[in-house]
Amino acid sequence: MKDILKYGSWVVIAIVALVLGLILGPRVLSYFEGYLGGDHAVFTPADSTFVPVVKREYKPRSTPFERPSKPPVRLPKGVKESDVKRVIVVTEHIKTDSSRIFFDSTTVIELKSGAIYVPKEHGKELTVEEFNYVPPVLDFGLFCSVGASVGRYNDKFTISPLMAASLLQICGVVQFPLVMADLQGVGAGFGIRQGDFMIGAFSHWRFEDMQRQIKLSIQYSIN
Repeated sequence: MKDILKYGSWVVIAIVALVLGLILGPRVLSYFEGYLGGDHAVFTPADSTFVPVVKREYKPRSTPFERPSKPPVRLPKGVKESDVKRVIVVTEHIKTDSSRIFFDSTTVIELKSGAIYVPKEHGKELTVEEFNYVPPVLDFGLFCSVGASVGRYNDKFTISPLMAASLLQICGVVQFPLVMADLQGVGAGFGIRQGDFMIGAFSHWRFEDMQRQIKLSIQYSIN
């Protein structure tokens, strides 16, 4: 039984590591593609019914040694550049009978606080709606996390790196059952998620002597 748990934990670790690679790999590649691609990168959706998105970066000038750059849009009064999370500009190319092309654009400014600004434009009546997607009650998937476990064995506190995975997330907060493997053994329990971080509690079995104990953990959620 001891060997089964030991080798089983290595299988779990290998599977979680593979999943982490599949999840983080595209993000890392996307980051370097945007960094090496010059002043912009193009995101092309797999669904051809959606248009490609050109992603650019704007860095406000903070020292006299930097080259000045033109702000992409005019900001609302009282809003500083450091308050802005991103600016989205949707440009419509309108062709006329005379084959001339006119450009009509709508700008959306999102602040780091979550506030949304859409400038009024003469001759255009705009209605702005914001839909915030909230987590479902039961969300089935593969939820992976990494972190460290803390336990007590022979009157000594031990800390070990861990990998964990769950197939169910409840209301975007609770992951249960949450299976974990660290360098000392394997366990199962639950986790309480807050943003990208999670606190977990596990019933844990040690490889060395199969002794059961309760362990706590702090983890970073990959998805």
